[in-house]
Amino acid sequence: MEAEADFAPPRSGRQTAVIAGGRIGAAALSALWLIVAARQLTLDQFSDLALVLALGSALFFLTDAGYSNLLSAHVAALGSIQRRAVTATIDRRIRGSIIALVILVPGYLVAANDADPIIPLLFLGSLIGNAIHGSIVAAFRSIGHSRAEATNEVVSRSLLLVVGWLWLSNGGGVEAAVILYSLTDLASAVVLSIVGIRWIRAHAAPAEPLPDLHWRRALPIAIGSGFATIYGRLDTWLVALLAPAGTSGIYAACYRITETLRLPAQASGAVTLADVGREGDDGLALARGRAFHYVGLTAIPATILVIGAEPILRLLFGHEFAAGAPILRVLALSSLASAVVSVLGPTVSVATGRRYAIAVSVVTALNVVMNLILIPHLGGTGGAWANVASEAALAGLLLAALRNRQGLVNT
Repeated sequence: MEAEADFAPPRSGRQTAVIAGGRIGAAALSALWLIVAARQLTLDQFSDLALVLALGSALFFLTDAGYSNLLSAHVAALGSIQRRAVTATIDRRIRGSIIALVILVPGYLVAANDADPIIPLLFLGSLIGNAIHGSIVAAFRSIGHSRAEATNEVVSRSLLLVVGWLWLSNGGGVEAAVILYSLTDLASAVVLSIVGIRWIRAHAAPAEPLPDLHWRRALPIAIGSGFATIYGRLDTWLVALLAPAGTSGIYAACYRITETLRLPAQASGAVTLADVGREGDDGLALARGRAFHYVGLTAIPATILVIGAEPILRLLFGHEFAAGAPILRVLALSSLASAVVSVLGPTVSVATGRRYAIAVSVVTALNVVMNLILIPHLGGTGGAWANVASEAALAGLLLAALRNRQGLVNT
């Protein structure tokens, strides 16, 4: 079919480029901010900051229990944004943020070098802010209005970098860094709420139908997304528990570098979800083609990281981090499978529901077992190999789910 041959309609290609550009720019700014933090904080302090960020990401499934994906698919099918749909999504995500905080606090206290409960409590602002602005951009994305998301990504991370550099240079510690994350996300929530309200007032939308956000519809997505985010961040927490002090900070720095390799594929995955909502089974073939396309694109920077791991770490983060070169090389390999997961994950989660949840649950169990076996013997490198195996297994299961179209739930 023509869609398969081109694999990306022009509009989708432009939208992916806008979102990817914003996320890559934000990732570059975030990386600069982490470099500043690594050089201004002690290694133990930086490890604590990395820990709270990793736990926040791991608990994302509670702050967004599949609701933004359901909203995005609904808006794509409806062709317009309903205020009630967005506010219902935000309400559910804020309640999930409170639940996430209840788990985040003890999770941090168990593994942190400085077991100060104020640090994870301060992160609540970031969870709530993300719940608000993340829901708004999910709706905008499905009508092709991606500039707000891209602009917010770059501007918010620019503020984090500039203010963070000034604050840490003048004696700010881990608490200051966490406060900045919360203030940045809350500011994004306020600005995008204003933009969203103005848009909805200017563009009429039908009152019905509203998206099905019932917990029975969201639960399979939440379980699958939950396990996906848990195993994607659990390794940092387990490294903090099982490896020598400071290793988790080095691991987190390596992970952040390879995380940028996934951003174009993640942007494509967000757009692909909306495309499948409009095109049905034709969109499923489109999704598979995009997944393999982004594996090829990811292989280029991954090869650079494998070759130049040690000097890259030393240049960016300092001589203490050069010891993480083996970790960076292994995580660079993992990014190839991550490209498939990033493109297909949102679509398969909405399209297959329970099947997606089962697949990610199995992979998470595999990840935990491998981490517990490998980290005590190989340190951070063991956590990286566990990540490789998990991402490869999940990529294979998502491709299999996409091939087997029987029982797919219409988006």
